[in-house]
Amino acid sequence: MKRMFKTIPAALLTVACAVALTACGGPSPEEAATAAVTETLDTFKNREGEAWEKFLADAESQESAADLIALGVDPEEVLDTLLDGFDYEINGTTVDDDTATVDVTLTSKQLSSVSDEDVQAAFAEVLSNPDLMSMSEEELQKEGVDLVMGLIEDAPTGDTDVEIECSKDGDTWVIDEDFFDDQLSEAMFG
Repeated sequence: MKRMFKTIPAALLTVACAVALTACGGPSPEEAATAAVTETLDTFKNREGEAWEKFLADAESQESAADLIALGVDPEEVLDTLLDGFDYEINGTTVDDDTATVDVTLTSKQLSSVSDEDVQAAFAEVLSNPDLMSMSEEELQKEGVDLVMGLIEDAPTGDTDVEIECSKDGDTWVIDEDFFDDQLSEAMFG
């Protein structure tokens, strides 16, 4: 399950780069860096708008999305389930010349809390279905997908404190890709 969703942070980076994160109208550097982070995180919290649509298009081009589509699963449904309960709180911003650190508490699904016992119990429930042996391949795949989606839906949310590093490119504050490759992935997948 973890491998299937590991490409999501890379797709998040694409959206962050595509979102206009400019410092307009003279806000302080702290306000501008905070606005850049807020705009990006709001894209995933609210799951709407042009940046979200771009993210979906990028996510659907990933290999893991192709695997989902082959199983008859809508990648947007998976992302909505993964991001259910996603929220954040900005705790402060520190700027040092052309770099900034935005301290954030992320609230997200804690997929690492899904234990092996949870997975085994879910599989045992599927295997106890008396009609299992007479199911078609498509029906078996649907059972497996429903099992995984149920585990994701039932995963608790929790808080993770992260420091989001930003750098200034002209008048634009850009979130460093390490956040998407490392911190966000760690916050959700442990």
